[in-house]
Amino acid sequence: MEDENDARYKDEITLQVDNETIIPADIVMDYCLRSNKDEYNGLSLWEHTEWVCKIMKSSEKKQISGKDSGHNELKVKQKKKTGKKPTARGDFSSKQHPNFHTHTNRLCEIPYIPILLGEALPLPDRGPEEKEQWHRAMVVLFKPW
Repeated sequence: MEDENDARYKDEITLQVDNETIIPADIVMDYCLRSNKDEYNGLSLWEHTEWVCKIMKSSEKKQISGKDSGHNELKVKQKKKTGKKPTARGDFSSKQHPNFHTHTNRLCEIPYIPILLGEALPLPDRGPEEKEQWHRAMVVLFKPW
């Protein structure tokens, strides 16, 4: 019976739909192959899911180049306006990630609320075996690894 459950999850694919693109989404892979920058290292899986989002490198380049293009002579004469400081960005740490060449990570200003889908978490008050499984789930979710 356990083998059937394992096979079922191996066939499961999550897709993230953005404006005009569909990309594979694997939160655990995103976490395991996250950027090596300090801003990302201390995050647990739960915090990573809350605070980090993937953005396309091409849209990031367009945004940066859009600020520099255009009326450069007029911009020099005008007083520079300050805006929000950009949040930390970081590329995936390995080329093994399917989005390594197309996406980068960005820390969000406002956290998302992760929603757990799938089987229910074990309950700690239902015996020693289920209590151990509950402890394991809490460590996986809330302790950086």
